[in-house]
Amino acid sequence: DYYMARAKKNPQHYVDNKKLLEEMKKFKKKCKDADAVGGNMPPVPHYVGECFLKIANGLSFRPNFINYTYKDEMISEKQYSFKYILK
Repeated sequence: DYYMARAKKNPQHYVDNKKLLEEMKKFKKKCKDADAVGGNMPPVPHYVGECFLKIANGLSFRPNFINYTYKDEMISEKQYSFKYILK
């Protein structure tokens, strides 16, 4: 039998690593500048937050998490823990 290869669709959870890295570098610099003058941590850029959400959602579909009943809680906790990664 002949099977046609399926074209891969772009995954919904795709993150542009280079753009994310550049945005995180800019954000990290803003954090260091704010810390140097004793200011508060600046807000996380929208793009960075969006990427972290996509990463957390993507991880929730991994085979070891697929049947979890508390998947939404896990995703929200990952979003919260990403905040500490940025510090």
